Amino acid sequence: MGTLVFRAIFVVVGIALLSAFSWLVFVFGVFLIFTGIRMLRRDGDEEQDPENNRTLKLLRRFLPVTKDYRGDHFLVKGDGKRHATSLLAVLVIIESSDLVFAIDSVPAVLSITSNTFVAYSAIAFAALG
Repeated sequence: MGTLVFRAIFVVVGIALLSAFSWLVFVFGVFLIFTGIRMLRRDGDEEQDPENNRTLKLLRRFLPVTKDYRGDHFLVKGDGKRHATSLLAVLVIIESSDLVFAIDSVPAVLSITSNTFVAYSAIAFAALG
């Protein structure tokens, strides 16, 4: 659900920006070329440590996170204060990763079409696929 909601917001805002400032399509193009080059330079074999994830560190700054799952709960009370469970941490990381992909995919679709329905449908079907 978060994927569909965030991408709908990005498509509507992106189309509004492009209709107000048509030259932004070139900025989107440069951004896509930059991210493509950056992806080519990145070494895919390097090991990623989940503890070093910036989103997880930000979540831990605002809420203490439990080390285990507590059923299907996102928040639990313990020691007189609220704690985020690992389930909430996973959800936050997945949603933040999806935002990064949306920042890359929405300009790609908007460079092809400015029709809101077509752009959102393409992105929704790609995400659901």
